[in-house]
Amino acid sequence: MAWLRRHAESIGQTAKLEVELADPLVAPAPDVVTRGETKWVPLERLAVPAELSGARGANRAPGFAYVRAAHDLDAVRAYLHRYDERPETQRAYKRKLERLVLWCEAERGVALSSMTVEDCEA
Repeated sequence: MAWLRRHAESIGQTAKLEVELADPLVAPAPDVVTRGETKWVPLERLAVPAELSGARGANRAPGFAYVRAAHDLDAVRAYLHRYDERPETQRAYKRKLERLVLWCEAERGVALSSMTVEDCEA
């Protein structure tokens, strides 16, 4: 929230003060930050549209998957699970991954697993 407030002008967003803890998979959660029709919420509550879920991401291995993840958020959570014993590291990685997933969706309109070299350069 602090980062969103500091960068509100440059990203054209305003962060709401209240944070809803409802599960977005059960019922729609109120916006934390809205940009057009995009809702930005913490990683734990993030639900992305099916076309941006990464279930059919361009960079997913069709034959053998190294991580048994149905979509990108499952893969991110599996990766973060590796750091359960290192909460400070996990928190830092989670923050960066959360921003990357939201940026992919809001700015590039692609799933994390469909990022291209051009997306990475941007």
